[in-house]
Amino acid sequence: MDPARQDQLKQFFKICYERLNEGEKVHGEKFETLDLFKEIEEELADVSNYAFLQYLKVLQLKAKVESVRQSSNPG
Repeated sequence: MDPARQDQLKQFFKICYERLNEGEKVHGEKFETLDLFKEIEEELADVSNYAFLQYLKVLQLKAKVESVRQSSNPG
């Protein structure tokens, strides 16, 4: 793994660690009593929804890039 990718991975784990710590401060041990399967289903639905919304952004960006290409290459 190249150094830039290593730094990105470290940053990602830092964000994960900070969110776990913050969640523990706010919710305490509440997570241990939750329904694991329900939580997984909800998280997967959230991730899928985020992926779809990001996909829509990519389509919009692609359309804008194509529009710029067409306007800069008339004919």
